[in-house]
Amino acid sequence: MLGFCGVGLFFMIRHRWVLWRQPLLWGLFIAFLLGLQQLNSWPLLWMGYDTALPASGFAIRQLLRAAATFGLFSMLLTVSFMAAETLSRRAFPHHIQFWKVWSRPVSASKIIFGETFAGYLLVTLFFAYEIVLYFFAQEKLGWWTPSDTLLNPDMFATYVPSLAAVAQAAQAGFWEESLFRAAPLAAAALIGDKFGKRRTFIGGAMILQALVFASGHAGYANQPAYARVVELIIPSFVFGALYLAFGLLPGIVLHFTYDTVWMSLPLFVSSTARAHLEQVIVALAVLVPLWVVLANRIRVGSWAEVPHEVFNGAWKPREIPEAPPEITAVPVRTFISPAVLRALPVIGLAGFVLWIAASPFHTDVPPIQITRNEAEQKARQALTERGIQLDESWRALSRVEGQPGEQNRFVWQKAGPDAYKRLVGSYLTPPHWFVRFARFQGDVAERAEEFQVFIDGSGRVFRVNHDLPEARPGKSLAQEEARKIATDTLQVRLGPHASSLQEISAEAGKRPARTDWTFVFKDTQNYGLPEGEPRIAIEIAGDEVVDVARYIYVPEEWSRNERRQQNIPGILRTVCTVLLVGIVVGASILGIVRWSRRRNFSTHTFYRLYGLLFLISVVNVLNSWPIQASEASTAQPLALQAAIVLSVSLVFGIFTAAALALAGGVLAAKANALAVLRTDIAAGVSLGFALAGISALARYVVPSMSPLWGNLSAASTFLPILT
Repeated sequence: MLGFCGVGLFFMIRHRWVLWRQPLLWGLFIAFLLGLQQLNSWPLLWMGYDTALPASGFAIRQLLRAAATFGLFSMLLTVSFMAAETLSRRAFPHHIQFWKVWSRPVSASKIIFGETFAGYLLVTLFFAYEIVLYFFAQEKLGWWTPSDTLLNPDMFATYVPSLAAVAQAAQAGFWEESLFRAAPLAAAALIGDKFGKRRTFIGGAMILQALVFASGHAGYANQPAYARVVELIIPSFVFGALYLAFGLLPGIVLHFTYDTVWMSLPLFVSSTARAHLEQVIVALAVLVPLWVVLANRIRVGSWAEVPHEVFNGAWKPREIPEAPPEITAVPVRTFISPAVLRALPVIGLAGFVLWIAASPFHTDVPPIQITRNEAEQKARQALTERGIQLDESWRALSRVEGQPGEQNRFVWQKAGPDAYKRLVGSYLTPPHWFVRFARFQGDVAERAEEFQVFIDGSGRVFRVNHDLPEARPGKSLAQEEARKIATDTLQVRLGPHASSLQEISAEAGKRPARTDWTFVFKDTQNYGLPEGEPRIAIEIAGDEVVDVARYIYVPEEWSRNERRQQNIPGILRTVCTVLLVGIVVGASILGIVRWSRRRNFSTHTFYRLYGLLFLISVVNVLNSWPIQASEASTAQPLALQAAIVLSVSLVFGIFTAAALALAGGVLAAKANALAVLRTDIAAGVSLGFALAGISALARYVVPSMSPLWGNLSAASTFLPILT
């Protein structure tokens, strides 16, 4: 749907059909309501406060989140509103111009009053449809939908409870009608006019918008999974018919009112004085479209006729004569002074030498020396040695775990490099292959069973985990019986070293048809740890040992300090990401405007960059599939998850490549762009080497807070060299 908006806007800008002020104002207003709603939930947000972090840091994160919500929705809503209204104005000349439906004397007409009142009247029919549908589906078809009891009483904990319902309903009513209805139907009408098959294209778009709108709401918990899609097919056609007949107004009024009523139900089933006040606020907000019509009717004094010039068919773009381009010699300019440009190569060379001298060029852990196929073979061999034979329904999914975790950083900081290297491979997990055996066909409950094999870089299997379905029957052992199995396992695994272990906890977990036990032992030998301690956890499901895991217990105080120290860097990373995205989005918008107006934009650069960047994105998505597959849920077919991951990744790649290519088209259109590009490349490379040298020197001088593992993520891909 955003594709309809983007393509439609591009061509409409070229023909000067776009009106941007009103959609910008409405987009900012609704985005402001959404951001304000997040701040309105301030008391609830503190329920998720991590007390290890400063309160100010948590508050800053929430403010940044609200600001990000405002910025993101401002862009999405503005583009959607702009595209919907512009395409509608071009495609349906018999509709009243949407941005003038509340102006005088238009809103004082019987037509606008009728469309507004019709939107309210249809709410009752929609409620009746929902009641009849779910009564029939639940009673006769066995549908199960817990969402019919999911009220949100937490809204009373907000500052203004009614704001939650009004803000979300306004966003849904306005945005969804613009994005799912107006944009595709108007675009289809214009394409149909182009090929002389207007009705055919509108009919196809009507079906498409119904399916997309219904599928977009399929995330609700329902059984069968397609229940929500079936439920919304008929309302989607009704919304589409309203738009084709009258425009956006009645559909928005209906959608906004319908959603507000549902979302504010907790207010209307309450009887406190505050609840009555909030009920009045909701009622006043819901009737705002009617208030506007009646107020203008009173001001005009009688029912007015809709002027001919406010219909879409009467609107014409302004004619702006294009001045002939002036050919002038433009000198090469740069923001960096010539003296600095001359010094940058020398600085870059010094940085490169510094990087070579200060970089360690080694890691603090054993490397990954085996391939994916070798790791999977060793994993199957390890299961076979334990008497486990897997048939062809089991899939082997693997990836490399190649980043140090909290335990690694704790030992490195508290015990030092020597103690760390002694513990790696025993109580500290080294870089390793994680091989997971899972099934994606058959009974869903039984597919919860998995085997997970951990193999270090040299090919040694150091851990095998067996996840059982919760309902799998098994024995319910007493604590002493389970403890004997645990101690016998330790004796077999560790031999004489088992005598240095001391039990510190035993926990039982009751399952429907068995009892599981978890025993934790600490190793009393001295490993040079001033804090924390080596531990072994043994999990027993029924009478089967399903996991034996070694780890380092990290004290809570150190863990809290670690999270607190990451507070400011995390905030700075968020700010930098938002700024970077904002710069790219701003440059891409500028590129669209310039390209559509055929000035100061290099289309050749855009096409070449877009093709290159999109190709890189496709290759990266396909090459990284093993990482995604290793995290796939057994609750859904693997093919379905692959389709979802690949389609979402490719859509993201399309938009990312387009945004960067648009920015490149703007830069390439500058005068003397080639000469400036050579200077910029030289300056960029020099600055890169200089920063690399400074970074290497800082790591060399300042004590490291984490062991150096390197970047092993590429090892999980099909072809690491492509990463």
